[in-house]
Amino acid sequence: STSGTVYSFGRGDCGELGAGDTKDCHSPMQIKALADHSIVQLAAGAKHAVALTADGSLFTWGLGERGQLGIGVFGQTAVPLEVKQFSATVQGSEESRNSADKWTMAESDQNGRSQSCVLTAVQCGEQHCMAIAADATVWVWGSNEFGQLGLANADCVTKAGNEGDQPLPRRVASLPEGEIAQSIHCSANSSLILMAPSLGTFPASPSSPSPLNGKDIPQNHAGTPSSFKTGSFLSNLVSMVSPGTKQHGGKDNDEETALYFEKHVKKNLHTGDKRGRKKTEMLWRKGLPASVRSWLWPMALGNPVGVTPMLFEEIKKRAAQQNDSTLAQDLEQDLPRTFPGLHLYARGGAFYKELRAELEMIATFRPDIGYTQGLSYMGAVLAMFSTDEFASWALFVNLLAQQPLRACYPSNNSMMRVHTDIFLVTLREFNTQSYELILKAGVRTDHGGFLYQWLHTIFAKFLPLSIVVRLWDLFFLDGSSVFHKAAACLTKQLVEQAASSIGMNDIRGDNMTDFYEAFMCLLKQTPYTVKEELLWADMDTCSLPASASNSL
Repeated sequence: STSGTVYSFGRGDCGELGAGDTKDCHSPMQIKALADHSIVQLAAGAKHAVALTADGSLFTWGLGERGQLGIGVFGQTAVPLEVKQFSATVQGSEESRNSADKWTMAESDQNGRSQSCVLTAVQCGEQHCMAIAADATVWVWGSNEFGQLGLANADCVTKAGNEGDQPLPRRVASLPEGEIAQSIHCSANSSLILMAPSLGTFPASPSSPSPLNGKDIPQNHAGTPSSFKTGSFLSNLVSMVSPGTKQHGGKDNDEETALYFEKHVKKNLHTGDKRGRKKTEMLWRKGLPASVRSWLWPMALGNPVGVTPMLFEEIKKRAAQQNDSTLAQDLEQDLPRTFPGLHLYARGGAFYKELRAELEMIATFRPDIGYTQGLSYMGAVLAMFSTDEFASWALFVNLLAQQPLRACYPSNNSMMRVHTDIFLVTLREFNTQSYELILKAGVRTDHGGFLYQWLHTIFAKFLPLSIVVRLWDLFFLDGSSVFHKAAACLTKQLVEQAASSIGMNDIRGDNMTDFYEAFMCLLKQTPYTVKEELLWADMDTCSLPASASNSL
């Protein structure tokens, strides 16, 4: 559930329901042993299951005859047991370090755990498991009958089970140098690891710099390597969480564009000087270089809220003095799920402290908002492209004061209805068939519908990052109408894909139920199904009707 509660049902003869017995169950039943934990991910094998908690700990239950429970024994349990190697309550004892071969990083969380002990994702095969830790290391355990653990023969340990089976998590060491694991996947008896270029080695704090090509990395105010927030680092970062998309331009083109903006735009953006405006707008619409966003986004939006460095320091001090256990729990649950493929925002990640501090300050400065789901994604995007702690927070504060976010934080039903009306009239004018289909199928477009979800994070949670940042570029140029146009163009794409998937050619047909289910399914898969080039082509032809523009 959204609160992290786990329910199970079905066959339970091996304890795989986690209910404490081996009975079958024909209706959802809460797993009481996990009631005190906030669960953020579940995975299930043939007869075992695993649950990942918000703090990166792991619980397993069910059949473990091949070591797939990861608890060091071969057998079964009907009650979820914590895998001690990843326990948030186990301190870094010498015994645990030696037995697990896992303490390889200097950075630790508040419990003394190495980054390689804090899990961010887990998968199950039929009788084996895989997991990714905060430092992007990969861990495996369980059956190795077909080599599905990826361990060389020399790494295999024969225990009481079948030869090569692993009852304790083992790190996969034979992965390419210079790359890190981005995601993992298991089938019944095989495993897959998707690798991505390494973004470098992140220092734990300003007092412990790490070498990069023989040189110390300069630090910004938040202790994050500022040199990483430019050029190739951000290009790699955007690529890692943008499945199926490609970056606009290339390295040389980005450098040339960045030099142009530095020379011709930085001093003249608000001076009224119209020279070069056409070229500036053309380059801006194609997508800004990553290094330009750090100063152009705040400059373009301005500071209508009037945030000052003195106010920033005062809010920072107040946030540090607060002891809000509910806020702390919410952040511990949400941050690991924020762009999880990057491994940057979970505890121990390079930007974890920066993002957490930013969100705590937002909750302090805007008690009417506090902290709600969605803020972490927007804060994460801002943290990526800001080299200054104050500038990032000031931009966040001012962004929340703009539409459409003013309708979402705090939630304002009447204001959201205005945005819904703008979206619908824009969609109707842009593509009448899509408009008629979603209305006839009963797809919700009101406060609880997909439009609210998109606007709630201004698409940061639901689209590939390469599209998100370019949409934000356009917002800082054209205003909030960009998001309504994007919503209309995306809806058109999803409607066409849903109709095509069920062979639907006539909107007057009777298969509205099938269309509805196909559309809602595609909504959950937008990072992987959206066609980026089509989106930009459609947005070039989509425009807000005059009535909608007047409403904005």
